[in-house]
Amino acid sequence: MASTRTSALGSGAGSALQPATEDERSTTMVASIARWLGATSSEARDARRRQFDSFPGDRLGNSQGLRNRLRELLGIVVAERAQTPRITTAVDALSGHPECVGQTTRVVASAVRWPAFTVGGVTVDGEGVFLRPRNCAATARIIVLPDADQSPEHASGLLDDGGSPRDHYALRLAEAGFEVLVMSLIDRQDTFAGSDAAQATVGGTAEATFTPTYTNQPHREWIHRPAFQMGRHIIGFEVQKVLAAVEAFSAVAPSSPPLPIGLFGFGEGGLVALNAAALEPRIRCTVISGYFQGHHDLLPTEPLYRNGTHYGCMLCCSASCAAAHSVIMPVCCCSVWRSVAFR
Repeated sequence: MASTRTSALGSGAGSALQPATEDERSTTMVASIARWLGATSSEARDARRRQFDSFPGDRLGNSQGLRNRLRELLGIVVAERAQTPRITTAVDALSGHPECVGQTTRVVASAVRWPAFTVGGVTVDGEGVFLRPRNCAATARIIVLPDADQSPEHASGLLDDGGSPRDHYALRLAEAGFEVLVMSLIDRQDTFAGSDAAQATVGGTAEATFTPTYTNQPHREWIHRPAFQMGRHIIGFEVQKVLAAVEAFSAVAPSSPPLPIGLFGFGEGGLVALNAAALEPRIRCTVISGYFQGHHDLLPTEPLYRNGTHYGCMLCCSASCAAAHSVIMPVCCCSVWRSVAFR
């Protein structure tokens, strides 16, 4: 049945009904979808909270089940993880020595990479910058996950871009006596969101030509769209890189007591850190800055590549409690790590 409308606003009962215009039907449809989505999102949020509250008081007994469910949501396959991963430093082609990408009087920075997981015979590596104190023995190892649009070099203070010293939080942690691995995340640019050899037809004939075709999708969405159809998730890919780094850190000097391991996540990196911390009990402390607060109530405005992560966040919080380690939400300084994280 066609939609109808009154001929004039506020007209009387005898006014004739006229068919609604296409624009009016579209506006009504979008408004109705928005109302339905808002109501459904509120119901889902309340259901997640009730489920979270219903977990047993002693969550240690339920932690494995929560982790298994979180791995399923993120598309993480345990059998694909790298076996005995090692963090390797780039080697200078001329000298044959480990390449130093920057240094101060207190910190040395190197470019590093490590195997994370293997799919179909292809190994996916994590990469980033490793910061090491020069004049003291490290007291802990911190994996820093910057926001998606912030490079490891920026967080490490290696770029002369006029940024505030507060932006160089990875460097501050290294100067405080921690070994710091700053991991690179897929950014939100769209430079490579397409192909140089997209197939097209010419004039409706069978003759094919290959021309560059690109979209304006952010790189994170460009990867997420096909991955989600296969039961995978870009957050899961990056979490696996973090878990491989934890494994590599834990294997260093196994004969001596291992240094405690912590995570520092900012922005999009905070989301990755929250999920990784829930899956790995060897992570002693996690700091989340610039992500969690308020995001669980903003589902309609979240980008597509965060699809499914809101339920995951509830599982993350519960599993993190089960792991019995600290989860710190506000902005944190180095003194917090010393006084709270590893005592």
